[in-house]
Amino acid sequence: MDLDAILPDVGEFGSYQQLLLWFVLLPGVLPCGFHAYNQLFMAAKPEHWCHVPQLDALANYSTDFAKNIR
Repeated sequence: MDLDAILPDVGEFGSYQQLLLWFVLLPGVLPCGFHAYNQLFMAAKPEHWCHVPQLDALANYSTDFAKNIR
C-alpha cells in the first residue's frame, strides 16, 4: 500500500499536526540553534588586556610586561 494513497483518507496536515509542530518541534529548535552557534562566541580569544593603575607609578614598564601580569 502506498502512503500517498492513504493520506487523503487519514488527513494530511490538520490541526493536530500544526499544534505538534508549534508546541513540540519548534521550541526544541531554538536551544539547538544556540548550542550549534555558541562556539562562534566562546572559541574566539580577543586581544585584550586591562589597564593596571598601580603600574602608572612605575616609570619604565613595557606594554608586554603589563599584558603578561597574572
